[in-house]
Amino acid sequence: RARWLPSEGRPPTSYDDALPRNQRLPRRFDALFTTYTDASLAKCRMTIEGEEFGDPIDDNTRYEDHYRFHDVFHLAHAAVLGWSPVLRLLVERKRRDDDRDRTEDGARAIAAEESVTAMVFAFAERWDYFSEAEHVDETILHAAKAVTSRLEVGDRNSADWERAILAGYDVWRQLRDNDGGRVIVDLDAATIECAPA
Repeated sequence: RARWLPSEGRPPTSYDDALPRNQRLPRRFDALFTTYTDASLAKCRMTIEGEEFGDPIDDNTRYEDHYRFHDVFHLAHAAVLGWSPVLRLLVERKRRDDDRDRTEDGARAIAAEESVTAMVFAFAERWDYFSEAEHVDETILHAAKAVTSRLEVGDRNSADWERAILAGYDVWRQLRDNDGGRVIVDLDAATIECAPA
């Protein structure tokens, strides 16, 4: 059941419903990914509702693999799992009213999410970045769950993780193919998609 059936009922969309708005992830927003060249490096900047968040990033490798668009995976984690300490940091929505600021939104949680993102990306190349895929290999799902098991997102099952990964890679492939684009994120509907051109 945990492997093949996503959570029942309305998708779990957040861990912050009871908190003030300035400590909750935004529920629906547009993110624009634009690229430019700086010192012969292709870089990407992400703006949300017209405001730039995070530093522009390149692929951080010796060869072009379009990892510069990887922030879309954090958006997918937020949309589908209701969880992304990286996005919370970027948009300054850490939960400062309780201990979650340290335990769930802090450096260790951020490192865990970045680790999962990099690990899945390394495996994804073998499966053509999940193009045409309906499922994610069990090994990847076990690893993602193991790295995040002591965090609040540890209550999400493998089917939820699979859905988040496939949704994120669907959008990432479109950003890669179009060298950027606009992404619509809806936490209440648990969806993420590229906007029509």
